[in-house]
Amino acid sequence: MQELLNSLEVELEKLINDKLYTSFKSEIRNEHSDFESLQKSIFQTYENSAGKLSKAELKAEILSLISQSWNASDGQPFSEFSAGYYEAVQACLQSIPETLEIPQEKDRFTALKTDSFLLKLAKGAKSIAFGASKMPVRTANLFRKKKQPISYWNHKIPLRAIGEYYLLGEYIQSILEVRARYYTLFSKAYQELKEWEESADTAEFTRLDFSHLTKSFSKVRKDLKTELVNNLHTTMQQLRKAATTVDTLEHSPNRYEEKNLMAHLQSADGLWQKEDAGWHNTFDAFFEEWRADLEVFRLISLAESDFVTYQSAQSNNLSEDIGEELESIFDYIHSAVGDLEKSKDEDFSLTLKKCTYKAQKTLDQEVIPLLVEKLSSNQIINAVNRFEADLNRALENLTTERKIAKIPTDYLSPIAIANITTISPYELIAFEITPAFKSQLDRIKGEFIGQLDESVTVARDLDHMITFGLSAAIQQLQEHPAAKEDAQKVAIESLRRSEERVRDIQTALADIIDTTNEQLRIALNDYTESLRQLTVNENVREIRMRVMKAKAIQQTEAYKAEMKDSAKAYTYQALAHAKAWLNKLKILQHDLSQRFILTSKKETASKEVSDFLSESQEVINALPIIYRNLYRIEPLTDHELFVGRQQEYDQLMGAYANWEKGRMGSAVIIGEKWSGLTSYLNYIQHQSPFRYAVNRITCETESYGTQQLLTFLHGLLENDTAETPIQCVSALNEGPRRIIIVEDIQNLYLRKVGGFARLKDLLELISHTSKNIFWIATSTLYTWNYFQKTLNVQDVFSYHIKLQPPTAVELSNIVAKRNRISGYKILFDPSEDDLKSKKFKNLSEADQQATLKGRFFKKLIDFSESNISMALMFWLLSTKSVDQNGIVIGDFRKPDLGFLMAFDIGKVLALHQLILHDGLTLNQFTIVNRSSHQSAFLMLSMMLEDGILIFKNDIYTVNPLVYRSVISLLKAKNLIY
Repeated sequence: MQELLNSLEVELEKLINDKLYTSFKSEIRNEHSDFESLQKSIFQTYENSAGKLSKAELKAEILSLISQSWNASDGQPFSEFSAGYYEAVQACLQSIPETLEIPQEKDRFTALKTDSFLLKLAKGAKSIAFGASKMPVRTANLFRKKKQPISYWNHKIPLRAIGEYYLLGEYIQSILEVRARYYTLFSKAYQELKEWEESADTAEFTRLDFSHLTKSFSKVRKDLKTELVNNLHTTMQQLRKAATTVDTLEHSPNRYEEKNLMAHLQSADGLWQKEDAGWHNTFDAFFEEWRADLEVFRLISLAESDFVTYQSAQSNNLSEDIGEELESIFDYIHSAVGDLEKSKDEDFSLTLKKCTYKAQKTLDQEVIPLLVEKLSSNQIINAVNRFEADLNRALENLTTERKIAKIPTDYLSPIAIANITTISPYELIAFEITPAFKSQLDRIKGEFIGQLDESVTVARDLDHMITFGLSAAIQQLQEHPAAKEDAQKVAIESLRRSEERVRDIQTALADIIDTTNEQLRIALNDYTESLRQLTVNENVREIRMRVMKAKAIQQTEAYKAEMKDSAKAYTYQALAHAKAWLNKLKILQHDLSQRFILTSKKETASKEVSDFLSESQEVINALPIIYRNLYRIEPLTDHELFVGRQQEYDQLMGAYANWEKGRMGSAVIIGEKWSGLTSYLNYIQHQSPFRYAVNRITCETESYGTQQLLTFLHGLLENDTAETPIQCVSALNEGPRRIIIVEDIQNLYLRKVGGFARLKDLLELISHTSKNIFWIATSTLYTWNYFQKTLNVQDVFSYHIKLQPPTAVELSNIVAKRNRISGYKILFDPSEDDLKSKKFKNLSEADQQATLKGRFFKKLIDFSESNISMALMFWLLSTKSVDQNGIVIGDFRKPDLGFLMAFDIGKVLALHQLILHDGLTLNQFTIVNRSSHQSAFLMLSMMLEDGILIFKNDIYTVNPLVYRSVISLLKAKNLIY
């Protein structure tokens, strides 16, 4: 047997050298090659990035390099790791006898020093039994000439099973430590590379010397073969001992039975697979940590870059934009002082008057209003908000989940999958770091707005200060014609004081910007330092635990709230049904009364309308100018303020995609006046989703609409020979594909005989070119409904996209975005009924505010429907007070404009015409109303004086404050639908 085992050992040693060592060497070579490739790529990226990539871009590059490095795996069993060796060992074992039956060795009957006490007793009993069993032979040998040898009892050796047990089981487990030795080296190498990368300077760096690592790998490879052979010798010693002791008192053969043997082999293979998976988990967790750190450092770099961009933008706003107006004021003052000082006695009065006239003409009407406009514009106010929005966008791009070890680790040993968990970097940052940073930003914005508002107030009085001083000099000269020097002194001193005020504004603005920059720098430093703390895993684990606790609390509160809401829903269901039916009856009664008594009411509304509009304007004028400007009715150019319209955007992109595929198509976007049509188009162009050139025209008035359209088309086609739009068809169809946006097509018609000609020209042009041109038109809602009934205009456009009313949440977000710019904190003021309600009092302050907020925006949406501008205006009207601490919003009450129902039929029809035409000039109104110029002027003037209309750019339009009520009035009269 010993010779057989010696021969087996020699054969196995050869297999280890030829096959097993090759598998290990191949794995080491591959892993070392991957490491070399990664570190060379990282070094090369740093070298190539010098002066070309920002820190954030560099971190993104490094992140992409390691994104494919090491992923979690279920592990590879040893039978796959070195399949050739495993199969060869099995073949060798098949060549040896399955069992042997040979005499036991003497030591199996003799007590040894290493035996336990019980085994010694058992061996003694065995030896006595053996002696007794051989007594007949010994007695017989006394009388035999040829003595019969005395042999020990035989024992049955399951040799093949023992070989499998040790050579395919125990040996595999013994070489795990050999494998761990070089995996530990790899882990240390990757950690050195990570530490180098995190500390490397993009401008100047030195490659990390990994020659020591190469030497270590070489030593591991050299020692590996010796260790594998030594482990074989150790295992063979164990095998020999098992073979000599099996089926004796010392060693039971049970473990070599097929069932137990297979379990042992599977356990050994499974242990190898588990260790293999553990090392994959270790490196996967390490690289996940590295990737997470890179994302954090990239976020820090983006934040610092965004801050530099913010500083540059604010500096440009101050020096270039606002500075231009300030220099104009300085130039005027210097020029006026020079003229007054040089003026002779006889010319002084005229010079003084010229200076006053110039101040009134230039400063009062142009420079000062423009300065105030720029100081209070969204551009300068929204800079901090854009900075915050940029940071939020960068944060939202963080990976959803990263893996992390549950317990501290040095990544030098396998990690069980049970000790790996996932975290959300975004969630960790958003839970603690972002709220603290946002709180600082809100405070900074509030102080910034307050200081800026003071400068705006001073700037608004500059023109009065200058003209007042000059007027005082003129008055003094008129009263004392001989006292030219005194008047000159008054005028020049007044101008000098004004100059000081301008310098004060200039200094104050610089101080405001500098102070804000410094405060933002401090806040940013706190923010980035908090982010850096996330590169320490212990901090991440602590925050993760706090996030989990907070989530548990939120889920509990959410469950309670859901139960409470369900109870409320059931409680008030019957009451809601009753109210609904009552409202329907009231509406029915109202409609019937209006239908049969259309002209019965007397005109008593003028004073009530004027009072309402006057009071509304007083409320708005009492608000800070900067706050008012945030909610001004005008198309958005600052796209940070744009919210919602995703459904409409998807519809338009779907239409565009179909057109790109070669299908004929054109789209019309329909919405109420002031519902955000132009802002929506601005947003679409800003997003730049189109691959073709975009051209845009806004139709102004019907009177020269055709010429306006022709001029636009001539510019597109670089051809001015076409005399009608339809003559441009060939050129448009043969030219490059493009997108043409025609805004406000309602302005291309007039409700008169032949008044649709210009609109029909456009519609015919669209019909003939919609395969090569993607047309996007916009129209106001009620005009579009009129076109559908008169022109079947819906057949021209393949896609009808109606701007949907914003939800209460969307409207809340629209307000919240503007409010974030202002830096004010919103506080909803409870009504008297709320304060009397026990349920309301029992709510926490946060729940009270949430309740008031939800109710407010629901009422506002119900009133304004899709009209965002009107919703924002009535948001302003609901403002009870504004101070440095925040904004107090009262309960929204739908304005009672029922007095509009008292208008006579003439005014009602006039309003109908203005709504359908989206505003009319006096001459246009005269035509469509079929009235004389004088009577038309009187009617429009009266409604203008009452505040029902507004007059801008020679066009009369309905005042936004009463627009919704006018629509309700016209619907009640069945004039619009």
